[in-house]
Amino acid sequence: MATAALDPPRPLLPELFVPGITWADLHEARGLALLTESFDRVLKAEDKELFALYDAHRTGASRLTGPAESDLLVALAPHLSRFVGRLFGVQVQEQQRALREGAGRDAPLFRVKRDFIQRRVFKKGATDRPSGFELPALEAQVEPILTAAAQRRAQAAHDPELLLAQVIATLLDAERALALRLDPAKPGALDARADAAWRELAAASSPPETGPGSGDERDLASVRALLALFDRYAFALAQHQHRVHGWALFKLPKPLDYQNLVPLRRPRADRPEQVAGLEEHQRRRQGFGLSDPRMPAREARGEIDYCLYCHEREKDSCSRGFLEQQTADPRYKKNTLGIPLTGCPLKERISEAHLLAKEGDQLGALALISIDNPMAPGTGHRICNDCMKAC
Repeated sequence: MATAALDPPRPLLPELFVPGITWADLHEARGLALLTESFDRVLKAEDKELFALYDAHRTGASRLTGPAESDLLVALAPHLSRFVGRLFGVQVQEQQRALREGAGRDAPLFRVKRDFIQRRVFKKGATDRPSGFELPALEAQVEPILTAAAQRRAQAAHDPELLLAQVIATLLDAERALALRLDPAKPGALDARADAAWRELAAASSPPETGPGSGDERDLASVRALLALFDRYAFALAQHQHRVHGWALFKLPKPLDYQNLVPLRRPRADRPEQVAGLEEHQRRRQGFGLSDPRMPAREARGEIDYCLYCHEREKDSCSRGFLEQQTADPRYKKNTLGIPLTGCPLKERISEAHLLAKEGDQLGALALISIDNPMAPGTGHRICNDCMKAC
């Protein structure tokens, strides 16, 4: 009886793409030493000066500390990202380019969130705020402007959040440049491309009554009239949560109320002492599965953008804690509940990692965190109570 030929067994693991390195080597001290030597050769070929600085720091010949060490690690990160991508056969250039492009594409959105949405639309004490019922009338005015903008912005044409941010960013740039041009003490210029961009938006809108004045003065009045329109539109739009659900543009920081840290409801009027959490906040855990669906890329970038990159001034309090004074025996500030704000127990390089992630180098950011915390997948989603209180 004939027997069918057996197919050759398939390899259980994909091939590694650094010569002389096998998967078994990644689990052995000797193999990791070989991997380090391979990285050293690549780094030296790519940037001799950086390699010399790194080698002197690593060997102790010229040890760096503080911001100088941070700068060195941030400079090394892109080289490490490319090396690790090459090791595992990832199309690292294409994928890293996509990450950088995504970060760059969203940059105007976070700038508008900070400079316009927070500081103007939802400015504390602002008056004459429109109601949600005014949205249809305001939308009728901005729709031609957004449509005109979408025709020139292919990437944002099907992304209403990004499109709105790009339009407002264009107007903010024009306002700043025109104001500088009118100030003799601060001469500025509006380049032809930016000038054409805002004029295109103005042409799609109803011309405002700008009154007398020079050409620059009338232009500035037109730009500010458009910004005032988008100010009211954004405020009214934000009141329709179903329209902006998941938008990073309208996810604003809120002050902590230590007497009401967890939103509660009282389901029974006859028992006011009985409380329960909000239904929309209920997340049932199934075994060891995650209880949250993870943030999409833009929302994560929004959190990264909110971070203050303070390691350059040695003020990275997320890592070091909030010190009351610089002494040999540090004393930490306490929050309203009397808990010392000691910062990350592992002293992770949070500011440096966020700086890299903001530029789209996610692998480099992970490498910086892993220096002090090789178990980031565990601590990141299983954060302990002490970490949360110390943050």
